[in-house]
Amino acid sequence: MNVPVLLTAKDIAQSLKISERQAYAMMERRELPVIQIGRLVRVTPEDLTNYIQSRRIEVKLPYVRRTA
Repeated sequence: MNVPVLLTAKDIAQSLKISERQAYAMMERRELPVIQIGRLVRVTPEDLTNYIQSRRIEVKLPYVRRTA
C-alpha cells in the first residue's frame, strides 16, 4: 500500500520561503486544500504544486529597442 506524502505547515513554509504562521494562515483561508487528521492539517505535494502554478502571472516587460 502506497501512503501519500503529506506536507506540514513547516514544509510549506520552507518551500515557499514564508513563515510557518503564514503557511497556517493560507490553510485557514483555504488557499491550499488541506487534509485534516484530528487536529492536524496537512497538504499534498500535488496541491502545493497546483497552488504555485495557479499563482503564475504573465508579466509584460516594456519593449526595449536594441541599438547597434
